[in-house]
Amino acid sequence: MTFRVENAPPVSRPSGVMTAVGWVLRQLEVVSTLDALLPWDPAQCRLSPGTRLLALMLCALFDHTALFRVRHVLGHQDLPVLFGPGVTADAFNDDALGRALDKLAAARPAAVFHSVAAKVWAHEHVPFETLHGDTTAVALYGTYEAPAPEILQIVHGYSKDHRPDLQQVGMGLVSSPDGIPLLGDVHDGNLNDTTWNAGVIAQLQDLLPEETLRSILYTADCKVVTPDNLLAMERAGLHWLSRLPETYDAAQTLKLRAWAEAAWDAPAPISPRSRAAQYRLCAFSDVVLSADPDHALAGLRYRCVVVHSSALEARARARQQRLLAAERAAIAAAEAGRPTFPSHQAARAAGAQVLSRLDLRYHAAKPRTESLLVPGKRPRGRPRKDAPPPPTVRRYTWRAEVTPPDAPHLRREIELRSTFLLVTNDARRTPRELLGIYKRQQTAVEIPFHRTKALPVAPMFLERPERIRAMGYVLLMAYVAFAVLQRRVRSALAERGEHLQTYDNRRTATPSGQTVLDHLGDIHTDVLDENGEDVRVIKLTAGARRVLDLLGIPLAAFASEPGPPSHP
Repeated sequence: MTFRVENAPPVSRPSGVMTAVGWVLRQLEVVSTLDALLPWDPAQCRLSPGTRLLALMLCALFDHTALFRVRHVLGHQDLPVLFGPGVTADAFNDDALGRALDKLAAARPAAVFHSVAAKVWAHEHVPFETLHGDTTAVALYGTYEAPAPEILQIVHGYSKDHRPDLQQVGMGLVSSPDGIPLLGDVHDGNLNDTTWNAGVIAQLQDLLPEETLRSILYTADCKVVTPDNLLAMERAGLHWLSRLPETYDAAQTLKLRAWAEAAWDAPAPISPRSRAAQYRLCAFSDVVLSADPDHALAGLRYRCVVVHSSALEARARARQQRLLAAERAAIAAAEAGRPTFPSHQAARAAGAQVLSRLDLRYHAAKPRTESLLVPGKRPRGRPRKDAPPPPTVRRYTWRAEVTPPDAPHLRREIELRSTFLLVTNDARRTPRELLGIYKRQQTAVEIPFHRTKALPVAPMFLERPERIRAMGYVLLMAYVAFAVLQRRVRSALAERGEHLQTYDNRRTATPSGQTVLDHLGDIHTDVLDENGEDVRVIKLTAGARRVLDLLGIPLAAFASEPGPPSHP
């Protein structure tokens, strides 16, 4: 098969995303690993399960779609290049894809995902230095019957999407700082983060050699900071980093101590962005999390870093000003339209009752009575023309006597709200290095969750919890390709000292994975018949050609057909 290349903008639906991502997934041995681990018979199967699951991964990244639309989306792609000669879109109907999900569900999908991730880590030479773990919830529409206890529980739980009306499942990831997953799972919708982290600690002990386990730093949110989890990590020799929950007495004590001692280092940003937040740090060693001598953590000492953020301070000041203005408005509204009373006591009691309902936080307000003369009532009936006006009578009303908030109290609130605490048992890294590692939690797990949360399938085609669990792992494997594309481009740009142009005309040295996909979307392939031979005409822009060069993907990948699937 021959091909030629033309520099031209795409003229129809692009096929570069699927072809490039499919080439990377095959290079990472994702398809061959799935075929080796999932049960299937080449004599009975038209396509291998790895090939069909590859189709789901490509559609998840290319176009979030329902299961029954996969073959329609693939009908516009260059299927021989994607899946091999003779493959048509009808091979990816919803029944065939469902059977592939069943094979994954029956083969311990968490172990399968780890095998795939381990191959990727080895191929991409991802260093075992820090790991980041976190969970999220994925809301599902529809009604699901309660399965057996050992099967995935689709239930109502704490909704991080603020949709408590929907049932959900949970997803967890343990990734490198640049978002390459090492462990992943799809778990019950009501599993809490504390229990999930305990399971991760046990998995890391089982999967990693002791030397590697003791050299890494595991970073998680504050739910990992429980006596059971801390003792488990202590026994395993695992170094960890987290945010200290405000429920610990040490959190408030160390914040007050940091501001009292004022031993902050010089403010500096973590991000290279021009308007990045400035951070000041104050470190403490030999911190005891519990003063109770009978507490499980009584004999353990930790390092704590009090972090002051300029961005948090700005938000705290704005919040405080809004609350102060709201209290002043509430007091003014309470005073408006107040009635008069026949005595001081009645006016004071009414004012105290109104002010007690305001629930003031900053201001103190108490009623102050005032006397005033008001016209008396006229007698009944029509008054005579020469009748004198009714005599005035003395009545009483109240006003709010407001004591302004205490300035030291306002300042102390700003100080406490603009700081947070990091806690760790790691003595090797500096406080600023620890903060930098903790701030990478966003790129390590939060962005992956953003890419994988919306299940691109209709519940009517995934009516069984086993298939939903399997589909969750397919989405995690799709994100592996997304993360690898992003990491490769960023690493290549850093090595060359170059930047990449985005679609909104920005130059960046750290483009997102979506920017990479956008450039790959500018590749289009036309198949022409020239003298009885298929010739592929690859049309692409200069930006797309540069991204292929950064990724190390040859142009021949858009014209060569993959080999037959492997089977043990």
